[in-house]
Amino acid sequence: MAGLGFAERCRAAYLAETDDDREWVPNPRQKSYAMPLEVDVQLYTTWAEVIRDVRRLLASEDGISMLELAGAIDDDLVGMAPNAFIDLGRMLREPKDIVIKLDFADRGPDRESAERTIRGVLGNGFAQRMRASPLVARLRLMKGELDRGEDTLSRKLRYLFWLN
Repeated sequence: MAGLGFAERCRAAYLAETDDDREWVPNPRQKSYAMPLEVDVQLYTTWAEVIRDVRRLLASEDGISMLELAGAIDDDLVGMAPNAFIDLGRMLREPKDIVIKLDFADRGPDRESAERTIRGVLGNGFAQRMRASPLVARLRLMKGELDRGEDTLSRKLRYLFWLN
């Protein structure tokens, strides 16, 4: 949580900058920067939204929809994923031993055996009902940009590592 606070303060400080002289991390109004990392208002908006999303995940206010996550990875996984959520906050606050049950080895995986396996891995992080985090949709949007050639993984990783 402290790291999220630092990220929020960093973002606010960059936005408050008024000069424009070889900025290390520019804001959307600045055009003189040391690295070729052009930024715009949307980048700063997304940055704030992701911080909010992660904060809500850690507070157990939102969860990661396993159906959405499966669809973001591969549409074929949706049939296997349980209609449940990953409660990241609870999983971190109340950790349990990881138990992997491979009881589907004889007959092949199905949704029920997949759910038992996932429950064993997530422990208290498995939740039947939660509000779905918008984070998976944001990742899916980013994946779509990459799939359509609108951006490159290299460019996205540059921003991720530069800003964090």
